[in-house]
Amino acid sequence: MNGYNSKKLAGVFLLIVSTFALLVIFHRIGCYFYEYDPEFAPYDYGRLNFFSYFTIQSNVFVIFYLAVKSFALLGSKRCEKMIYNSALGAFATTYIIVTGVVFSGGVVIKLTPPFLWDTPVHSMSAFTQIFHHMIIPPFVLLLWLLQKDGKYLSYRKLPLFGIYPAVYSLFSVLRGKLSNPHFYAYPFYNPEFVYGIFHKDKAYGGEISGYLLMIPLFFAGIGFFIGVAALVLLVHNKRVERKN
Repeated sequence: MNGYNSKKLAGVFLLIVSTFALLVIFHRIGCYFYEYDPEFAPYDYGRLNFFSYFTIQSNVFVIFYLAVKSFALLGSKRCEKMIYNSALGAFATTYIIVTGVVFSGGVVIKLTPPFLWDTPVHSMSAFTQIFHHMIIPPFVLLLWLLQKDGKYLSYRKLPLFGIYPAVYSLFSVLRGKLSNPHFYAYPFYNPEFVYGIFHKDKAYGGEISGYLLMIPLFFAGIGFFIGVAALVLLVHNKRVERKN
């Protein structure tokens, strides 16, 4: 098979993957079912609350990235320019890697809902969790590692990778405070939860103490995003240097 046909085949494959990933999200929204859970789902926040999670937002970003890459391989000049710039892929890869790593850590310390396969609804929910957190992240990482073309990315742009996570985190904390009932997309945005980590034997000392403890965690989290981005850029730039 020549190079031209290989590119077309790869483009079709990525288009199928991105379409399937989009259909998974549509299915989750269209077939929304609330089931009370005192630990993980004490309130029904509605089907569109699905988009409040960084997981879903990063996966939507990946769907866009995969679609652009597929059209680039299929011959779209505009998409080729976007992919050759490499920034789109770097952001998508960084965010989805963090999504996978944080979720995997949550599974280990039991901060994520268990996977249930006893009913069709539970099975689809479990599959969605696994697909978004354990299948898409390594797939996108592999795609980034196998990428042959692209533009050198300056390390001076690394702080840009922390802007979106910072805005998302601040919004999530603020929304959790102002919403009624309170909704925190992730427990580490809840000051009471954070306070309990450091003071397990003490009663919650009030919101201020919890928020103060969240400040170093906030900067550590943004630093983690930037650190992952640095590795993503390093791999890419080494490949570009070898090619040149």
